[in-house]
Amino acid sequence: MVGTGTFDPVQYKANIRTEWRGAAPGWRAWCDVLEAEGGGQAVSRILVELTRIGPGDAVLDVAAPRAPSRWHPRRQRLE
Repeated sequence: MVGTGTFDPVQYKANIRTEWRGAAPGWRAWCDVLEAEGGGQAVSRILVELTRIGPGDAVLDVAAPRAPSRWHPRRQRLE
């Protein structure tokens, strides 16, 4: 979509903050399930294995969790 007005960074930031605050309760409610060994961790582990990331590979993590994850690909030693 092409905008016709000028960009207002203050309004943009306020809109983003409203969106994130609206979504946060849902993420908090499901955090334990998503972080559980049989939940999101299993999915993350399989996705990392399927990508065949190895030593010397560069990875851009664009899906950062809201808080440090108990299992994260960056924490796993690649052999």
